[in-house]
Amino acid sequence: MADVDTELAIDCVAGLICQDLVRLVDIFQYSNIYASTKDVGRIASDTDLREKCLATILDPAVRKTMTTNELFSLYAALRPGLRYEDFCLTRESKLIGVHRRRLITFGLVNGLIRRVLPYPLHLPLPGESNISQLIAQEKMDAQAGNQLKTFELSLMDGKKSLDELCCIVRERGPAELAEAIAAHQRCILVYK
Repeated sequence: MADVDTELAIDCVAGLICQDLVRLVDIFQYSNIYASTKDVGRIASDTDLREKCLATILDPAVRKTMTTNELFSLYAALRPGLRYEDFCLTRESKLIGVHRRRLITFGLVNGLIRRVLPYPLHLPLPGESNISQLIAQEKMDAQAGNQLKTFELSLMDGKKSLDELCCIVRERGPAELAEAIAAHQRCILVYK
């Protein structure tokens, strides 16, 4: 770890964000889900934005060109329920010469697309709301092989994303937590 004061670094980044000099985007992963926003049409109407986009996403070594319609179609095809990995597999020929990560990053930074996040939701049985009931359920779940803890279940209210939950819990990453949620009988992931 670098010898940097964490609080000072956070304050510096926050200052850069306030001055609109820096934007924070989620870590790029092929397993993420992205969806176009209502602003995706700007790619067709704003020539400067379109030219910046093409300069950013196209690999100059391939010397590929892309029409406005092709570029718009790529962004418009991103939708809830479609992982980026699957998006790329079904459009391999259209993505030749396109930097796949840059396509997403440019879209996020310019508001053309957004990330669709999973929100864990625990569906308790009727009357199951207090901690003692959650602890009893945790013991039953442990016997059944479920790996979610009482504290984790108490946070799964559908208001915190899976990423946010991982930051709070800090014991496991999103993939491991999503796997435990999928194995739990009364937990679901709601994508929004």
